[in-house]
Amino acid sequence: MGFLINPIAGIGGRVGLKGSDGPDTPRKALDMGARPMAGQKAMDFLSALKCLDDIEIYTCGGSMGQDVLEEASVAYHAIVHDVADKTGIEDTLAAVRGFEGAGVDLIAFCGGDGTARDVHHAMDAEMPIIGIPSGVKMYSSVFALSPEAAASTVCTFTQASDMLAEAEIMDLDEEAVRKGKPGVRVKLHGLAMIPFDKTSIQRAKVPSEPEEKEFAEAIASCLVEEMGKDDDQDVQGVLYILGPGSVKKAIMRELGLEGSFLGVDVIVNKKIADLDLNEGQLIQLLDDKMPGDARLIITPIGAQGFVLGRGNQQIGPGVIRKVGIDNIQIVATPQKLAHTPRLFVQTGDKELDMEIAGYRKILVGYRMWEMKKVKAA
Repeated sequence: MGFLINPIAGIGGRVGLKGSDGPDTPRKALDMGARPMAGQKAMDFLSALKCLDDIEIYTCGGSMGQDVLEEASVAYHAIVHDVADKTGIEDTLAAVRGFEGAGVDLIAFCGGDGTARDVHHAMDAEMPIIGIPSGVKMYSSVFALSPEAAASTVCTFTQASDMLAEAEIMDLDEEAVRKGKPGVRVKLHGLAMIPFDKTSIQRAKVPSEPEEKEFAEAIASCLVEEMGKDDDQDVQGVLYILGPGSVKKAIMRELGLEGSFLGVDVIVNKKIADLDLNEGQLIQLLDDKMPGDARLIITPIGAQGFVLGRGNQQIGPGVIRKVGIDNIQIVATPQKLAHTPRLFVQTGDKELDMEIAGYRKILVGYRMWEMKKVKAA
């Protein structure tokens, strides 16, 4: 198995940078207080890899594999590519070529959609890969639900190497999103072979359908009506944190406001308090609020089912605990839920994930709800 870590994957999530792509993004994220997450995700994967005796590991030097393997006391067979302190796309490409030259049967990479795109670009199309999720978005269906799920899939693959399926490599133009360009879409970059286990592999993101607009508007109408009731009872107003998605757009339209694209926005007294906030900024706003004075409105990623932990990492554990689990409102159109059989949370705090997990009330229309089970990924 080739084992590869993109050490900067996901670094831009909690500070609201929509991803980690771009030459200046990692430094900007660090300056904003971000902490690298990929190494810990890779460690979680290795800790759950119960079939180590059946695997010969090839890896990269330093932060792209060697450091974490040695910290975990996991033996590796060879280093196929040495890296400098600062890593980049060329290192990923060189690593994949090294894995292919070594004749590995599978590449396990820790990163996000950008890493998946680079791995796919460099390799033979028939080489199986599995993604250990550590990015911000992870719209591609080459990723396992969690590092532990990736480990389980690898172990199953060692006993059944023919369990392969095609999966989509998808990515978003992060730079265009940061600049607020309209019409930015998730793009299909290709297909890759993955070890397939339907209980462990996430689905690719499914875009909103045109007919969902009517239900999104009905959900928005219901939420705006509730905002009015809350505000009548509290002259200071309730703080509404709106996660990204089509329902947020509908809420903004209902209020006659303009929200951010794929950002986390805050509304108080039916007016914009601030737009496109990161985790630290959200916590700062919440510090001035009493318990119960804030609501969190979030929607799952279509088909994937993640309500927290994918695409909205600005809403981190500190934000959720200040809002309070009872003040989380999950919203989704009936069409989205029909394409999304499972709902997940993956906040980065496993104890919090278990507190959120369970049957939750999903707002699907004007005063219409469905009960769905939310699982910790």
